[in-house]
Formats: sequence, C-alpha cells, structure tokens
Amino acid sequence: MVAHRDQIQEGIVRFLAETRLSKATDAQGREWLSISGHSNGAIQAQPRHLMWAGRRSANSEFYEEATTLVMSYLLGQLRPTTFLDVGAWKGYFSLLAASHLASRPTAYAFDMRPSGIASINEKVQGLSLPGRVEGRLVGFSDRHVGSTKIWYSRMKMFEREPEPSEYREAPWRRLKFLLKGNKERGLQTVDLLVTSLDQYCSDHGLVPQLIKIDVDGYEGKVLRGARDLLTRVRPTIFLELHKDEVQRDGILRDEVVGMLFDAGYSALFLTDHHKRDRCKIVPVESGDPLLKRQQTDMIVFLPPAQ
Repeated sequence: MVAHRDQIQEGIVRFLAETRLSKATDAQGREWLSISGHSNGAIQAQPRHLMWAGRRSANSEFYEEATTLVMSYLLGQLRPTTFLDVGAWKGYFSLLAASHLASRPTAYAFDMRPSGIASINEKVQGLSLPGRVEGRLVGFSDRHVGSTKIWYSRMKMFEREPEPSEYREAPWRRLKFLLKGNKERGLQTVDLLVTSLDQYCSDHGLVPQLIKIDVDGYEGKVLRGARDLLTRVRPTIFLELHKDEVQRDGILRDEVVGMLFDAGYSALFLTDHHKRDRCKIVPVESGDPLLKRQQTDMIVFLPPAQ
C-alpha cells in the first residue's frame, strides 16, 4: 500500500512540475481553460474584472490551480469511466473530468442547489465533450431519507430549519460575493431526494472509480453513507476536508479522515490546493498534525492497490 501511495505521489509531483494551466481564446474572443490532455472549450476562464475581488491572492488567475492539476493527473492515471462530483455547484470539476481526452468518463454532478444544476445543464448543452456530464439535484447524507424539504444557504445544507446564526455570513463576505455578482446568500428551500451514496449507486447501477467530495462540513455524513463503496468498490476519493475541528452534526475532523483510514485507504495531502508553485504533496497517516490544522484542505485518499 505504501509503495502504491509513493508511486502516485511521485507521479503527481512530476505532473505539477511539468504541467501548466493556460488560456485559449476562441473566435468570439472568449477565454477558456487549456490543459494538456483535455479538450479545449469546456471551462470558461475566470473573467479578469473579477480577479481583484479576492481571488487573485488565493487562486492567481486560475481557480484552484493545484487541485485542478491533481485532478487531471488522477483522471489520466485512473481512467475512470464513472466520476462522481459530490457538491458540484456549477460543475467545474465535472466539466474538467468530461473534457479528459483519454478517460472520457461520465461525470455525475450532484448538488442540492437548483441554480447550480440548472447552470450545469445549460453549459453542457452548448459543449462538445469527449465524456458526458449529467447534473442531478440530489443531497447526500448518512442514510436514505427520500424526497424531502431541505433548507440551504450559499454553502450550507440543513435537514431542518436553521437559526439565522447557523447560516448567515459575515457582512464582509456577503459584500465580497455580491461584488462578484452572486446574490444567492440567504436561506432558501427546495424539495429533493436526500439519500446515501451507497443507496444511490445501488439504485442506479453506478460503480465509480473516482469521487470528489466538497460539501462544506458534511463530509462525515456523506462518508458514513458510503461504507459499502469504501469497502467493496474502493474508489479513489478526492476530499475537501472542512476547516472546523467540529464539523456538521458534531462530527470531528479526525473522525472524517478516520473513516477512510479504517477502510484501508492511504492519503496524500495537498499543502496548498490553490497555487501550484506553493503546493507540496505530502503522505500523511492518521493523527498527522496536517490533518488537524484549522483550514480547508484537499486530500487524495487512495484505496489499497488491487
């Protein structure tokens, strides 16, 4: 298992050193993300006039540059036919996956915000991709609930009506996103399917080889609902680990990663998932101090070598 992890680590480090993100301009003057091994014209580049509003310092001119490159490497290495994007929002990583020329996966983009799914479905209608993207309005939890009403804000989902203090953002944060044109910061409701990953994959015959999870503190609940996948299917998990030590519903940050370590997974930690030139790829074990730091992190969890 360690040898497999070390091999993947070496491959990612080499890929980060050799690969750059760039932009390609089409006949209409629109700029698109360009990356070796992917079709162009899948992901529109970040508008330059928005860079000043907080993104330049973290992401430079590319959104999560290091995460994007690591995901690209995993797509090339694993060649998944089925990719699950849990917490897809407007489908950035689903489009990245479906644009991979060698893998050509079907990317299932799950989100519980109707506007995100609508945006995904609108985007893919006008694109020619090697793979496919399917936007699905689904919320994942630790059990199958069925069709139910949920409450959500820009970054949080609730299975009961929350108090304002639970979802309301600081004024500076609301202003920042308002300047970016994002006005969906208050509390909203939607009726949708809430289920577990195990149940959904079983019901729809999905056997994912790669899963990206970005659910802002709900990682523990999502993973608790994926025990069969983790022990039987064993997909590679690209996990965003939320910064709070105590996450949603009282699940501890240590407990989240513990579920994956207990299932036999090994881990590679991205020390900076925004900028390629600041990112180191570090093997970590359970209890590593990096797993305890209070900031949002990206971690690749690798199943035992088959």
